[in-house]
Formats: sequence, C-alpha cells, structure tokens
Amino acid sequence: SWRMLLECWLAGVLASWLFLAWGSRPIAAATGGVLYVFACVVGQILWPPAASTLALFPAVLLCAEKLLVNSDSRGWWCGLAAVMALQLFAGFPQYVVYGFFIAVPVVVLRAFEAPAAWRRLLGIAAAVATGFGLAAIQLVPTLELAGGSLRAAASTATDLHYLTIWD
Repeated sequence: SWRMLLECWLAGVLASWLFLAWGSRPIAAATGGVLYVFACVVGQILWPPAASTLALFPAVLLCAEKLLVNSDSRGWWCGLAAVMALQLFAGFPQYVVYGFFIAVPVVVLRAFEAPAAWRRLLGIAAAVATGFGLAAIQLVPTLELAGGSLRAAASTATDLHYLTIWD
C-alpha cells in the first residue's frame, strides 16, 4: 500500500539524516538508510503497527543527537517529545521498549562527549517523559481496560496448554 511505501521512505530518510548527524559521508549515510529499511522495516511490513514504530525510531536518535550537540534547541526537544508520542500511538509498544534498550546506552555514551552532559541528558529525559505524557490519552485507558481482561487473572499451566483451549 501507499502508506507502507511512504513509511519505508520515511524510515530511510530519517536513518540517513541520523547517520549524517553522526558524521558519515553522504553516500555512506544513504547506504545506511537503505540498509535500515531493508533490515528492519520491510520485514515487519505485514504488521503495520510494528513497521510504523520502526520507521520512527531513527528520529528518536536523531532528535537526541541534535539535543546533545545543541541543548538549547527547542525544536528538536519538541520533535523528540512528538516522535515518542507517535511511536506509542503507532500501536506496538514492545518495539518502543526495544528501542529504549538501544537508544539509552547510545545517548548516554554520546552525552559524555558533549559539554554539560547531565543537563543535556535531563533535557532528553524530560522530552521523552513529555512524549509519554502526550500518549497517555491512549495508554491510560488501555492499561485500565487491560486490568479487566481475561489475561489479568493468573493463568494455570492447563489454561495455557494449546490442546485445552478447545475443550
């Protein structure tokens, strides 16, 4: 579909911009963008929420990188908050968590190369928290309804065995 094609293009462009921000040459950055699309996004194309979440992940690192370089950039701060909210709205929070496993060590290590590292890290953390706050309109009702679902109760081994489901 056109949406998937657009998300693949967006993922490639964002990844290329990220690699340029990290100091890669333009050809290497473009190659990295293409590789990111084919290594990460295209494999999830049959599951649109996962593809949407992965398409936005380079923007998280790009905004964080720009904030590490220039902590006074309100535009990049708002961008990071918006991208975090959009990733959560995409509907695949598992990949958002996996993204944190990658982004947090990368950002922390890159922060120690920048002056006033703790101040910059606090600004990035505030932007991420704001993104979660923006997504709370969807997350809070979901968490509330999940508490009343069938999965909220403890399941026994018999409940989980696939042969007993149809009894």
